[in-house]
Amino acid sequence: MKDIERIAYSPAEGGINSERGAGLYVLCSMVMVVLMVMLLSGGCVSTSEVTPFYRYETRRKILDSPPYLQILLTEYHNVSSAFIKVNSTYKIYSYSPGRENKFISGYQVSTGRSMVNEVRVSASENAINIGDIVIFNDDIVIVPTSDMALIQVGKRNYRGWLRIKVTQKGKITLVNIIDMESYLPGVVSSEMDEGWPEISLSAQAIAARSFAFFRIKNRASRKQGGGADGFRDYDLTDDVFSQVYKGEERTGPKTRQAVENTRGVILSYDAIIFNSLFSSTCGGHTEPGELVFGLTPITPLRGRPCGFCFHSKRSNWQVRFSEDEIIKSLGLSGGGA
Repeated sequence: MKDIERIAYSPAEGGINSERGAGLYVLCSMVMVVLMVMLLSGGCVSTSEVTPFYRYETRRKILDSPPYLQILLTEYHNVSSAFIKVNSTYKIYSYSPGRENKFISGYQVSTGRSMVNEVRVSASENAINIGDIVIFNDDIVIVPTSDMALIQVGKRNYRGWLRIKVTQKGKITLVNIIDMESYLPGVVSSEMDEGWPEISLSAQAIAARSFAFFRIKNRASRKQGGGADGFRDYDLTDDVFSQVYKGEERTGPKTRQAVENTRGVILSYDAIIFNSLFSSTCGGHTEPGELVFGLTPITPLRGRPCGFCFHSKRSNWQVRFSEDEIIKSLGLSGGGA
């Protein structure tokens, strides 16, 4: 089957475990839902016994557990300070760029107790301040000792770890480091409502997992250079420029179960993970991926009619352009009549 691939399997379970915005993405999410409903219900996912593994970056690199991701918390990118709270004891490590080591080095720089109240995090010269504690390091990772711990950033809770990076001129950037399967419930619950049908939530989990894996592979194939702010060392953002991720804010039992039920399942075409873009609304017909994003033309990214998003408030809209604006956007010379 060209369109769906299982990349992880747990024999213990006896089966499969466990950048939105109108006009931003090519494919309508409802079309993706219908496509994957057909695939899942049609028995396209093999149930034969296979060795558990996760494939990422290249075919030569194999993990026996979900890869860790770095999710940029865009509200806390290049900020003077932020308030955090960790509800368990924790260790602080120096950051390391290696995914195989979960982005932490073997160098532990400090430890801390569970925080009763929020503490302010900021930067000083060659150091990071966590409340009254000064860490003489400009790139650290807070790692709770409990797997069930939550890290509060502002008013939102996150699982996994928290990277604090001094970026420029006394500013800091916060990044959530989290494994793929723990990350996905926060995406599914942010992109869809918990009350949606189970099969729709499962389809969204597959699409989100595929998108994240594609980004890992794409990022690994290029050198990670800094931008104008000197910081590009992350996999995804938490907003519509990647896929919306609000941590534990909206996760519930149905979204977590949808991720668990599809654990390790991704979309692929000709055995290659593709850029599984999705959106809330397509206006009645999706656009071919090559015309919008310059993607390689493949069957799953072809434009096709969609009859599932006409109830969306963004399905019908108007915008006005002057004649001069149209001429300019087309790169033509001349002016109005």
